[in-house]
Amino acid sequence: MNREIIPTMFLDSGLTPEQTAERMNVPVKFVNACSLRRGKELMSLKPRKIIKGIFVMLGMAAVFMGILVAGFIYVTEYKIHVISDSFSADRTYRLEIDQVGDPAWPYGSTDCRLVLYSKEDEKIREKDFSVANDGKNVSENNFSIRWEEEQVIVTVYGEEQGYIEYTLQY
Repeated sequence: MNREIIPTMFLDSGLTPEQTAERMNVPVKFVNACSLRRGKELMSLKPRKIIKGIFVMLGMAAVFMGILVAGFIYVTEYKIHVISDSFSADRTYRLEIDQVGDPAWPYGSTDCRLVLYSKEDEKIREKDFSVANDGKNVSENNFSIRWEEEQVIVTVYGEEQGYIEYTLQY
């Protein structure tokens, strides 16, 4: 171990310069010189460490905020909420009604989609649309489904719109 570091270790443990000099069998001037040199090294490193610490903390805060914003955008714009699943009479086809994201705030429309699947869960058709429902989430009460021989007809109703029919051929 470096002979100049040992006095600073004794001083850091609470010994006085005189006690350190006596214990190490060196002059008090040597102990004081080591402690002054050590103090200068610490002072020269302190601003760099502080600046580095500030940048690290700012970086962590930026990453945290980015994660929060990304999560908020995902939930409000892209998250799929399955509202209803309906099957044809012979259970060959399945219609899934999804709400995409949350309603536009404060009283906007709600983005939805109809997805028609085959028996093997292969996507046959997809139809995107909006429901003017006074800023509320849609529910099964907003939809009426009628299966016919070669198509499914979905009637959509919102509080701020009339009935709209969508036809998906299969």
